[in-house]
Amino acid sequence: MARTNVAVSTPVESSTVTISGINSAAQISVTGGEYSINNAAYTSANGTVNNGQQVAVRVTSSSAANTAVSATLTVGGVNAVFSVTTAAVTSGEPLPIGSQNWSMFGHDYANTRASKDETIGATHVANLRVAHRVPGAGVSSTPAVADGVVYFSDYAGWLKAVNAETGADIWATRLQNSMLTPSPFVAGDSVYIAGDNSNVYSVERATGKLRWTSKIETTPYNRIWSSPVVVGDTLLIGAASYQVFFAATPLFRGSVVALNAANGEEKWRLSVCPPESCGGGVSVWSSVAVDPELKLAYIGTGQAYFTPAGPYSDALLAINYETGALVWHHQITANDVYTINGGTLDRDVGAAPNLFEATVNGTVRKLVGVGDKGGHYTVVDRVTGERVWQRTVDPRTPSGSPIGGVMGTPTVANGRIYFTNNTSTVGTGRFDARPGTSSAFALDAATGDVVWSLNLLAGSFSGNTVANGLLYFITWDGQLRVVDATNGTLLHSMPVGAQVGSYDTAAEGFPNGSTSGPVVSNGRIYAGYGWTWGANVAGGLAILESDAVPPPLRWTASCPADFTPKDGLNSGFMSDGYSRSFRILPATDGDGPRPVFVSLTGTAEMETDFMRATFIDRLPAKGFTVISPVRICAANGNNSVCGSGTVTTQDGRTWEPWFDGVAQGNVAQYQDAGTDVRFFERMVKCAATRYEIDQTRIYIGGISAGGTATNRALTFSSGFFAGGAPASGEWYRTDGVPITTENVGDAIIDGRVAPRPLDRSAEALQPSINIVLWGGATDKWYLNGATGPLIANYNPSTKLAANYFASQSNVVTVSCTHDLNYLPPIGGHLWPRSQAITEWVATTLASHPKGTPRDAFSLPLTPEGLTCVLGSFQDH
Repeated sequence: MARTNVAVSTPVESSTVTISGINSAAQISVTGGEYSINNAAYTSANGTVNNGQQVAVRVTSSSAANTAVSATLTVGGVNAVFSVTTAAVTSGEPLPIGSQNWSMFGHDYANTRASKDETIGATHVANLRVAHRVPGAGVSSTPAVADGVVYFSDYAGWLKAVNAETGADIWATRLQNSMLTPSPFVAGDSVYIAGDNSNVYSVERATGKLRWTSKIETTPYNRIWSSPVVVGDTLLIGAASYQVFFAATPLFRGSVVALNAANGEEKWRLSVCPPESCGGGVSVWSSVAVDPELKLAYIGTGQAYFTPAGPYSDALLAINYETGALVWHHQITANDVYTINGGTLDRDVGAAPNLFEATVNGTVRKLVGVGDKGGHYTVVDRVTGERVWQRTVDPRTPSGSPIGGVMGTPTVANGRIYFTNNTSTVGTGRFDARPGTSSAFALDAATGDVVWSLNLLAGSFSGNTVANGLLYFITWDGQLRVVDATNGTLLHSMPVGAQVGSYDTAAEGFPNGSTSGPVVSNGRIYAGYGWTWGANVAGGLAILESDAVPPPLRWTASCPADFTPKDGLNSGFMSDGYSRSFRILPATDGDGPRPVFVSLTGTAEMETDFMRATFIDRLPAKGFTVISPVRICAANGNNSVCGSGTVTTQDGRTWEPWFDGVAQGNVAQYQDAGTDVRFFERMVKCAATRYEIDQTRIYIGGISAGGTATNRALTFSSGFFAGGAPASGEWYRTDGVPITTENVGDAIIDGRVAPRPLDRSAEALQPSINIVLWGGATDKWYLNGATGPLIANYNPSTKLAANYFASQSNVVTVSCTHDLNYLPPIGGHLWPRSQAITEWVATTLASHPKGTPRDAFSLPLTPEGLTCVLGSFQDH
């Protein structure tokens, strides 16, 4: 088995294989990766497997482009190899799916903090601007960006998820009332975070619902600054303490802790200040780097608080992450004992280590390097801990200081190591202290030679980032600095907060300052702002854009556990706690990734009958993969009709077939896309694990309740869908005007089907193409056949939808009226029963992939029975 063109430093799973032909339990082992039996947690330990069980292998791809790694699985003496090859670097071509994700503090297990994004170049940085701001409490974390969602934590104890393109809220969970300063780790269907009071949390990725909490330290003033990192079923994190500021009993002794990622139970604990050799202290502020091949986790430690300092203080440790055994340690500063009340140096290794390879004396070496507050960058052999080189960049004697030296995690790319070194301290007290000056450096990764340096009039706590030949970091005053990574020229500076940050006495902090590490992903930059030495401070998340147009989001194909998509009916698909079903009609014509049409039936037809009557089931012969979800009220696609009614539950359902309009009183749901829209996205992403899907051509369309659900998907999820065709869909206007009032003109009105309040800005929706279908004067629905009373009038509804779409500068809006009507009571309330019209709608949508400029669209000739105009309707 083999996978090619995958993202670097990414865990990749093989297809499952069913064990057969053995009569009793057989030995199973793996080298170079991990295996899972029957979807249990991945492991590299030897075990046994039985006939009929399913086995999968997982390998972490190389950190280098166009490089293969492999794992060998052995079952009963029979070997099988699973290889994974990373994509070649092809400037200007779409990056491999998933490569734009930044799902953990250091971007990848190697903590390279190197983005593959090539959108923003040196010519664009002068035009950087804050496009969206998500205000709240201060954000010190490096945000995590995965599949179009940004996850970040703040000083008020919130973990939040927002849309990566717009900053719109997806969910927010307040896990505690105090700081969550580390960075989230996103994996599978979970998000992990930690913070003050030494609490580690796991939440559901889709909803933010808490799964488990684990407290790893109980001594007074305990806290976590280390960001969680998950490897297989193990979460790795460091324990720290503010006993450096406040003496207390019992005495704190630092440790590195491993938790079971599934339930938070402790697996092992390694003390870095054992009583027999250490007087107390040694906080672990650092976060791990991981080498999955060596099964080693690398992490830095702080100074001791009481003598003796011990051998593990101010050190770089290598730990077997499966057992917790210390493999080697390399102490950088010995005998460092310090608290705020006095001591020697305070030369923590608080930055996270970086893993990289370099040619040293003609030999390619696997290396690990780390910066420390003493102003050193130290590089050692990854296997043995033997020092290879050390570069002291701090000019003072002795070098470094309590908030000096290398505090922000460096970034590694193209044979160079980039970081900042703080060289002075300003401030009159503990709350206003900050690094006054600093220098940015580029070192040769093989020798430690200084390639260039740049002096700055502000210091930095920020993690560093490299993308497309540019170095990014943020100084304490909240200014994003953009430097030419080749020569050290400062190209641009700008605040990520509302203004350049300064100390606010009343707030006891820096509301517009920043300690956050910037993330460059998919043509945008994400950074937090607001920091304090105290308890809380205002701040938020900034989303920056330039004049370089961000490319369409490229998400990672994935399915729920134990689910494999197939042709035809797929059942048992878990989404938001519901067991859902959908049908897949794969494309039968065309090569390569195919466009997708998501087909939504209305109230009175089974999805298969709707596709057959409208010829949507013929689209696969035109090169489309058709995916048809089953209404939640239809059991496995077997119910032909769903009952209607109003259900004012918290899920926001107001019409039985789909969750297509939030009830008027459910204010908490006004900005929630709802379970159906999330289900539509998830089923497409799952289908993409088996079928080649063009992520820039995913369209959705349906009739009546299905048209209403289409309106909801197009307004809530324009970043995912490239467009759609709502036919006779509701808008559910909220202004109280009777449905018999048909002349809405050019009005744009809030509707329960769309986010509320409705964003009326010209760029509220992402680039897309929407074809709104109306069945003419008889497109109405009556409770008792054609005699009434009237319960739905699609004249104002279709016009209101078209008005809003036409107001969007990035959206091609086509408004179409058809005359293929039936006798009452159906009249014009149907998707046209015309193969020519259905194919015209689908191919017109597919002619405008996501990201295509609106002005590039030209309206093609329409088939008989259909009249269309660009923009909103002119006939009603």
